[in-house]
Amino acid sequence: MILTYHKVHPENKTIWWVTPDSFYRQMADLRSKKVVYLDDYDPTDPAQAVITFDGVYKDLWKYAVPILQHFGYPFELFIIGQTIGKDNSFDTVEPRAEFADIETLQKMVKAGGRLQWHSWSHARLAGTTDLAIYAKELSVPEELRSLCPEGFQWYAYPHGERDALYRAQVESHFRGALACDDGNDTDCYDLNRLTVYEDTRLSKSTVSLIIPCYNYGHLATEAIESALLQTYPPDEILFIDDASSDNSVEVARRYEPRIRVEVNAKNLGVVENFRKAVELTSGDYIVFLGADNRFRSDYVEQCKAILDAHPEVGVVYTHFALFGDRARAEAARTGAQAHPIAPDIFIHKFPAHPQHSIREGNYIHGSSMYRRVAYQQAGGYRTDTLPEDHSIFARILDSGWKAMLWDAASLEYRQHSKDQINHLKTYEIENAYLRNQLRILMTNHFSLQSEYARVQSEYARVQSEALALSQSIARIYTSTDWRVLKLVRALKQRLFPDRSWQAKPIHWFGILIAHLLDSIDRRSISRKKQIIQSSELFDAAWYLQEYPDVKESGMDALEHYLLYGGFEGRNPGPNFSTQDYLQNHPEIRGRINPLLHYLLAKKSVEK
Repeated sequence: MILTYHKVHPENKTIWWVTPDSFYRQMADLRSKKVVYLDDYDPTDPAQAVITFDGVYKDLWKYAVPILQHFGYPFELFIIGQTIGKDNSFDTVEPRAEFADIETLQKMVKAGGRLQWHSWSHARLAGTTDLAIYAKELSVPEELRSLCPEGFQWYAYPHGERDALYRAQVESHFRGALACDDGNDTDCYDLNRLTVYEDTRLSKSTVSLIIPCYNYGHLATEAIESALLQTYPPDEILFIDDASSDNSVEVARRYEPRIRVEVNAKNLGVVENFRKAVELTSGDYIVFLGADNRFRSDYVEQCKAILDAHPEVGVVYTHFALFGDRARAEAARTGAQAHPIAPDIFIHKFPAHPQHSIREGNYIHGSSMYRRVAYQQAGGYRTDTLPEDHSIFARILDSGWKAMLWDAASLEYRQHSKDQINHLKTYEIENAYLRNQLRILMTNHFSLQSEYARVQSEYARVQSEALALSQSIARIYTSTDWRVLKLVRALKQRLFPDRSWQAKPIHWFGILIAHLLDSIDRRSISRKKQIIQSSELFDAAWYLQEYPDVKESGMDALEHYLLYGGFEGRNPGPNFSTQDYLQNHPEIRGRINPLLHYLLAKKSVEK
C-alpha cells in the first residue's frame, strides 16, 4: 500500500488538505504495518506501507513531520523543481499555499524523508513527442541531488497521466514510477497509490468504549474527559447508568452528543448491566472504563494497535496506577510500588508471561480491551464463582485466544473511601462547569434584556398610535355632526329609498327632521346618564384610573361608558362586572348598555 498526501494543515480547506488530527489517526492505523521506503517496498506484501507527499508544501515540516517522527516512519517527498521556495498561485482552484524551500527540504531529509522527482514544472506530458521537453522535465539538477544522495530514484507522474513514450522516457531516468489511483501492484513503473483524504480510514477495526456508572456523578467527569481526550478517539462512547440516585445522568448528559447516554429504569447489577452495554454497542473491540477511573490519553491507540497487529490476541491488558485518598493503603496491601516522581501515585504491575493459569490468579484488570468475537465465543458476562471480569477473561483464554501486555500503567485506578476526603479536583471541575453555565445564562440574560427593551419600545409606540387613533374615533363618534349625519342617513334610507329626497323642498325637510331627532336623542342620553349616575354603581374616578385611554381622550367618563365602554365589556366600577352580566344575559349584547339594562330591570321589579 502506497499512500499519497498533498497538504497537512489545521484548516481542512479542500479535499487535498488533511488536518493533523486525522493525519495522526491515519498514522496510528499504520502501526500494524511495516512502513518502508520505496527502495525497500514489496508490492506483493500486504503488511508493507509507503508514505508519500506530492508538492512538497512547507507546512509539512510543521504539522506532518513531527507526527512521522513520533511513529518513527520513513517517508518520500516528491518535489516539483521550479516551485521550490515559491507558492501555488499558478493553481487558480486551490487556496494559496507555500512550497518548501531548500532549507526546509534539508530539515525534512534529516528527519527521515527522501527526495524524489515530480517533474520540473508539473506539466501534462502525456501525448508529448518532443524529447527535449522530456529531458528538461525529467532531469534532476545536481544541486538538488546533493540534498539527498539516496533519493531521486523514483518518479510520480504529474496528474497521474502517462502513455507509452512518456513511460519509456521515465524508465531511462528512474528506478520506478508511481501512478495515482489507477495503477497496479505488479509493474514498478506504474505502481498504484491511494490518495488519502480527511475522512480516509486505514484500519477497518472499530472501538467501543463503555463507561458504566452507579452513583459516581461526582467522579464521572474525569472518566468521560479521559475518554474524549484519547489520541485515537474511540468510534463510540457509551455511558450507561444503572439507575443512580445521584446526579450521574445530569453530569453525563452535559457531554451529549459526543457520548451516548443510556439510563436503566431499574438497577440491573454489574453482570446484567455489562451484558446490556455490550449489546448496545457495535465496535470490533470493546473496553470498559469505570466512572470513577481514568485512562491515559493513548490507551485506545496503543491497545487497538496491538489487536490490529496480532490477530491471535483476544485481550490486551496493562499495568495500572493507583491514585486517590486510599492509594497508599491499597499499595501497602498489594505491594504496588511508589511512582518515581509523583509521591501519591503507586504502580501495580502485571506479568507479561504469567507463571500460572489465570484461573489461579487474575492478572487482567477489568478495563482491558478485548475482541467482540472473543467475547461472544466465551459466552459473554455471566454470574459465576469468579468476579465478572476475571470470569470473562478466563473463558476467552480457555477458548484459545491469547492475552498480551502493553507495558504501561495506562489505567489510572482510583482508590477512594466513602467519605471522599479528596474531593478538591471534583469540586474544581464542577465549579468550572457551573461557571461556564453561568456565563451562558448571563449572556442569554443580557440578550433577552435587550430584546425586552426593544419590544417595550415597540409596544409603547404602538400603544401611542392606538391611543391617538382611539381619541380620533372618540371625537368623531361624540360629535354632533356625526350623530346628525347618522340620523339623517337612517331617515333618508327609510323615507326615501329611491333617492327622491334630492328634490330641494324634501331635502331641507329631511334635514329639519334630522335636527329634531337629534334633539330627542340628546334628551334620551341625558336621561340614561341620570339613571346610571343615581345608582352609585358607576365610579367615574375609578373608571378613568382603570382605563387611562378614556382619561387621555378627554371624554366624559359616564358618557363614554354609556355609549362605548359597556358594549366593549368594560366595568363601570369595582362593584359591577359587565362580562358576568353579559354572560347571564347574552340577548342584550350589542343592543343596550349592560348596567342600564340591569338598573331598568331592577326598577321594573321594584314597581
